[in-house]
Amino acid sequence: MNKKNVEVLKHALRINPDDAKARCNLGVAYGKAGMYNKAIESLKQAIRTNPSLANDYNKLGTKQLWNGSYQEAIKNIKKAIELEPKVVRYYNNLSYAQRILGLYGEVVETFKKAIEQNPEVADLYKSLSVALCKLGLYDEAIESLEKAIELDPENAAFYYYSLSLVQSNHGLYKEAKESVEKAIELNQGMQAHNNR
Repeated sequence: MNKKNVEVLKHALRINPDDAKARCNLGVAYGKAGMYNKAIESLKQAIRTNPSLANDYNKLGTKQLWNGSYQEAIKNIKKAIELEPKVVRYYNNLSYAQRILGLYGEVVETFKKAIEQNPEVADLYKSLSVALCKLGLYDEAIESLEKAIELDPENAAFYYYSLSLVQSNHGLYKEAKESVEKAIELNQGMQAHNNR
């Protein structure tokens, strides 16, 4: 931990104890140092000072994840989403906590809500497909990946490869082979384009 940064932030807080940004930054500094209990306390104080800052709830939740306080992390990241429902990072953090606890049904719901807010973000469909596979919902996972391919043709090779894995797990070996071949074709095309 950069002790000078911590001391500067502590000094700023002595001058202005209601500086939520300084408290939040102090919490981040403690978190980077692995001092999660101090990070959590500092972030809680920042939220008490200004409870309308969604990113502070998200930061608190991520520090609680690292500390193993998964239920508290989920509660705080959900609060961040409530305050700023369009921020994709918050949904990813929430799903991470849910996956740790094996709550794949909740992960599916988290990504469906994220997609409602951000229907143009292809990676959300990819993440949704992973959770659907964990629940054995392969047809829905395939549909989700097909949507990702449609939304993000520049990265379609990646999505086709993921699609091939889902298809193979679902016993659709012919389709899986076709998806892998498409991924290879697209990847070679991208490499040829980049080598010009």
